[in-house]
Amino acid sequence: PSIKHDVIGTEQLKYYSQFSKNNNGATDDEAHYWGLVLCMSPGVCGRRKTHKTRSEGGGSIFPAKMMEIVLADGFDWSYSGMQLGPHTGDPTTFKTFEQLWEAFRSQYAYATSKVIRAKDIMRYYESKFLQMPFVSSIDDGCMELGIDSMELSEQPNGWHNPITTVVAANSLVAIKKLIYDEKKYTMAQLVTALRANWHGYEDMRQDFLNAPKWGNDDEYADTIIKKFYEDIIGGEMAKITNYSGGPVLPVGQAVGLYMEIGSRTGPTPDGRFGGDAGDDGGISPYMGTDKKGPTAVLKSVSKVQKNQKANLLNQRLSVPIMRSVHGFTIWKSYMDAWEKLNIDHVQFNCVSTAEMKAAQKEPEKHQDLIVRVSGFSARFVDIPTYGQNTIIARNEQAFGADDLEYLNTQL
Repeated sequence: PSIKHDVIGTEQLKYYSQFSKNNNGATDDEAHYWGLVLCMSPGVCGRRKTHKTRSEGGGSIFPAKMMEIVLADGFDWSYSGMQLGPHTGDPTTFKTFEQLWEAFRSQYAYATSKVIRAKDIMRYYESKFLQMPFVSSIDDGCMELGIDSMELSEQPNGWHNPITTVVAANSLVAIKKLIYDEKKYTMAQLVTALRANWHGYEDMRQDFLNAPKWGNDDEYADTIIKKFYEDIIGGEMAKITNYSGGPVLPVGQAVGLYMEIGSRTGPTPDGRFGGDAGDDGGISPYMGTDKKGPTAVLKSVSKVQKNQKANLLNQRLSVPIMRSVHGFTIWKSYMDAWEKLNIDHVQFNCVSTAEMKAAQKEPEKHQDLIVRVSGFSARFVDIPTYGQNTIIARNEQAFGADDLEYLNTQL
């Protein structure tokens, strides 16, 4: 199942309604009766103020790729051979972590501005050349005002997709710890290892791979990543007012793009090889790096401001536990903790590694195996092997003694 937090969805709609260009955004009452637009974004239901169209003009934003090019002065050396971003300096000359942080901010702000402006242009021209008479005829606002549904925007829609944020965030944590704090490596050594896709540098890669990671309730990692989400990922977006009115807000619905962009992104300082998939959701830990149990994931995620952001969280739960006599009771306690921690979203796979690997070998025997990918479900056998492996790589979370003790405190 995919589960959203009702109170947070209401708060998000009420927050955004204040930016309505005609002062007719969602009322408090309307905000309580919201539904999802596509995968993750709350929207008004009914015959007025609904989100009527799906505009993908402008593309998405890929922080993992920005992490790669910020270590190459904005140049994409691994895929396109092009200068993708502004010149932010030779990283080997950065004396402090703050210099790297600001260089990343510059790359992110540049890309975000370009992408949002492209989307705004698309929205403008859709209203001129892609009118939708039928949709307009069943919207009371369009009929009352004589405005096509592609143009009328009473409740603003400012959500936009940053995908692979956690790869970039984990990379910044590893760099800070190993280069700037412990000084075990230099930036020049890191850049050299990345250009070699870590080949010949396995011991070094293991150090970066084992650096603190998101999703383990690790204060070192979580402090940096919380700031990263709120200061850069959300903070820089919020500086832009989009065409429908109001600031742009991040919504982490990766769908299948975490696989596509991963194949076009070089190696990253979190220990990831070039070509490997990115992280599979807006605030999900990177596959296989959440090693402290399911409640540690919840505690990490709860540290990021959510009232203005929609963030997807993938979790994979242990099949034996969920099928046990106490399975539902444990899961209910987990969900009570999730609700009290005010986490926006969570969705689950309860499929064993053995079953998925068996489906890879004999797909004809597993036609009914359904899995959650990232914001949508699919038949496992219909997913390319590359994508299947990313789902298998997610930790199958068991509830250990520490998890159960924590859940008991939440009852």
